[in-house]
This record gives sequence, structure tokens and C-alpha cells, in this order.
Amino acid sequence: FYDGKIYFHSLPAGHKIEAITANEKVSFSVVDEATLVPEEYTFHFRSVIVFGKVRVATETERLEVFHAFAGKYSSPVPEAERRAKVDNCKRAQVYAIEIGHVTGKTSA
Repeated sequence: FYDGKIYFHSLPAGHKIEAITANEKVSFSVVDEATLVPEEYTFHFRSVIVFGKVRVATETERLEVFHAFAGKYSSPVPEAERRAKVDNCKRAQVYAIEIGHVTGKTSA
């Protein structure tokens, strides 16, 4: 999640890309917590589903998002090295999910 959108990266080919090219409507699900409760034959959980439309990120967004990813997940690596790695990453495509609405569910 970055700047009000959900971003993900992928190679620009494959089943997922064919599906989102054919239909921009998407959903994205996250389960934040799931605890097995064996004696109740269930899980206690919290989850959300985001509904929206997906699009290819602009080149400016692609670089900004990759730099944010690198800063978050590779922070021990020197910034100059992270920037060079991101700037030379040409194969991966970045996609943006524009959020339409969100639903959530919890059990406890």
C-alpha cells in the first residue's frame, strides 16, 4: 500500500497479466490474523477485501514505488546501491490498484 493505492510488480506476461488485461476489475484479499481454535473447530480471524480497478503504473510511479519498496525491504543496503538497482530494473512491470471500496470481517 502506497499513496492510497495497492501496488504490485510482475513480469509483463503470464496468466495473471492476461486476466487483468481482459478485465480491469479486481479484488485483493488480506488476512491480518488467523488463530486456530481446535476445540471450536474454527479460526478466529481478521480480513479485508479491496475492490477496485487495476492499471499499469506510469514510469514515474514505477520508479517511485520500486524506490519505496527498496527502502522498506532493503534498508540496510546503502541508498546509492538501492537506487542503482532500482534504476536498472527494466523487466518488472508495476501495476496499481485504484481502490473502489473495502469490506472487512472479523471473528472472535
